[in-house]
Amino acid sequence: MKDDYQEMAQLLRLATRRGFVDEFWKVLASSRKSDPSISRRQVFERLNEIYHDTFGQYLYPSYNAFRHSREFLSK
Repeated sequence: MKDDYQEMAQLLRLATRRGFVDEFWKVLASSRKSDPSISRRQVFERLNEIYHDTFGQYLYPSYNAFRHSREFLSK
C-alpha cells in the first residue's frame, strides 16, 4: 500500500515541468547510491518513459531538450 502512495506521489510530481526536474535530481541521487555509473540520460529516459506511459505523450522530446529547458537550467 505504501508503494502505491509513493508511486502516485511520483506521478503527481512528474505532471509539471518543475516537478519533473525536481524528481529527476531526487531519482538521480538515490540511483547513484546503488549504481554510481548511472548516467543523467538514463535517469531522464526512465522518467520520461514513466510520463509517457501515464499521460500518453512525452514531456520532453529528447534529453537535450530537457537539459536546455528553463526549469533544468534554473535548478
